[in-house]
Amino acid sequence: ALSNNGSTELWRHELAYSTGDLFGFDINGNGSYEIVFFANKAMYGVTTKGTVFKILNLDVIDDWKPMISRTGRVTVEKSRYGAYLTTADTNGNGVEEFLIEEDFVDHVRISAIEVVSSLSTVYVDDNYNTSTPGWGYDHFNKIQDGIDAVDEGGTVYVYNGTYYENVVVNKRIDLIGEDKNNTIIDGNSLGNPLTINANYVNLSNFTLRNSGPGGDLIAGIYITSDHNRIHDCNIYNNEQGIVCWYTSHNYIENCSVWDSHQQGIGIGWNSHYIVVKNCYLYDNNAEDIKATNPSSHISIINNKIVNGGICIEDTSYCVIRNCTIHNAFGSKSSKGSISICYYIGSGHDNLVENNIIKNSHQYGIWIEKNRNNVIRNNIIENSSQAGIFIDLYSYNNYIYHNNFINNTIQAYD
Repeated sequence: ALSNNGSTELWRHELAYSTGDLFGFDINGNGSYEIVFFANKAMYGVTTKGTVFKILNLDVIDDWKPMISRTGRVTVEKSRYGAYLTTADTNGNGVEEFLIEEDFVDHVRISAIEVVSSLSTVYVDDNYNTSTPGWGYDHFNKIQDGIDAVDEGGTVYVYNGTYYENVVVNKRIDLIGEDKNNTIIDGNSLGNPLTINANYVNLSNFTLRNSGPGGDLIAGIYITSDHNRIHDCNIYNNEQGIVCWYTSHNYIENCSVWDSHQQGIGIGWNSHYIVVKNCYLYDNNAEDIKATNPSSHISIINNKIVNGGICIEDTSYCVIRNCTIHNAFGSKSSKGSISICYYIGSGHDNLVENNIIKNSHQYGIWIEKNRNNVIRNNIIENSSQAGIFIDLYSYNNYIYHNNFINNTIQAYD
């Protein structure tokens, strides 16, 4: 087996090669030979898919040609048993770096082998097929196949197309689409178009649509892990747009969410430190953004909401700041454009500031069974019932420096 030499290389092994023998080398210590050599023949069998080798000081010796010495990279795709070994084009110049033909080579001496890296980037295009160079190694036509192949911490780059899949991200990767309007993951009305189970996933530039029906855990993007970033995505026609469930430190930015059958963004059941920023949510069938018991430290900042509202239910230490909320219907947002309410407990210490709330079909801001909240510097205009309504069992709430304009009742306690 090879051993780490402690340098910037990952692996290196010095080989002495003599004719008449077979050599096998277990590169990764899994008990199998990754590289097999035959004397009087060329390098003949490779059995590990997805490993990238660098060959240093490759000497090809035969009786008919002068010795050739080269260095370069060899990309291992699959086992090759036949008359020759040929490598992939590893540097993208259109030329294969090595072609060693068994029939004409008497002797191959490799003075050093180095495992350079694992598979850090793969490419997905729904037009790729078996004739595509790199097919099945770093080129795929399904997103899930790309995720399964890439290494932890790698990148899956997806070209424009419609991918009918229920993708599961179960490792730390960057999943990047070519264009958010034209790189589409369609759930085909079955389950979640995308589920994120791993931490530190970066997702960007996708449209996610057509989840399956029913249930609080069905969404265009369903997140059960921490420290993820979702940005620059379109999410529509799903049971819910995005769901964060038992998660923390997730960041949602620059996304558009519409036509959800329930909430646009649902944050629930012990989720903490979630940020929703610079998003546009409209025409969702329930609240556009809803955080539920017993979540905390939810930041809802600089979002635009049309035909819906925000509800924080049994949550504490949340911030709703610099949002514009227009035309909220009571059935879509509890009773207010912004609702601070309860379900099985009570929330406290939330901050609502610098928002513009217009044309609410019930209340601009509704507070029920909550305490120690601060409501300040908001513009609340044209609410059909009241600009702000303080309901049952609410106390120690601080309301000041708000501008009430043309509400049926400006404020009610």
